[in-house]
Amino acid sequence: MQALDTELGRLIDSLRILNRLDSTDFIFIGDNGNESRTIQNSDTGKAKGTIYQYGVHVPFIIAGPSIVNPNRVSEALVNTADIFATVLELFGMSNWPSQINPNKPVDSKSILPIIKNTSIDIRPWSFCEIFRLMPDEGDAKAIRNVVYKLLRFDNGKQEFYHLKNDPEENIDLFQGSLSVEAITHYNYLCNEMNHLLELMT
Repeated sequence: MQALDTELGRLIDSLRILNRLDSTDFIFIGDNGNESRTIQNSDTGKAKGTIYQYGVHVPFIIAGPSIVNPNRVSEALVNTADIFATVLELFGMSNWPSQINPNKPVDSKSILPIIKNTSIDIRPWSFCEIFRLMPDEGDAKAIRNVVYKLLRFDNGKQEFYHLKNDPEENIDLFQGSLSVEAITHYNYLCNEMNHLLELMT
């Protein structure tokens, strides 16, 4: 952290000397999750290298002149891939989707509406996956919306969590009876994941 702080300080000082600091936006994003020895949950099997929240939910900070009403906190769902569209649109390239091969769709949503404070969300769900060169029982995919999260492991196992009430994913809803609301969200997330996987093949 000390080295990171020092090098960022050098970068900011250089931009200030070049009179470019006031025209530069900074995007900071964390690595994929916490190590098992640093998570607050006692279940170390849900740390970095997994699709559980401790493995994929990371800090994402944007600062700079493009931010309208700075010092805000957003609860919007964001994927790392969204940086792609965001940076392009910060550079004024709003027509970038027309330059993408329709047979190779890009799952990237610009968060410019959040940066400009004109919207509170940009995507209805967020997707992640983990896979290794040598297949492993932890290989899996997950998709979540604001409230629920569906985990689908490559071995066929599924887990389902109510993140609003259970952010540490301690209570697998499949271990009990699903409410009508939970079933609705489960079906929605299943359909969205299946559609996304079809596009990826």
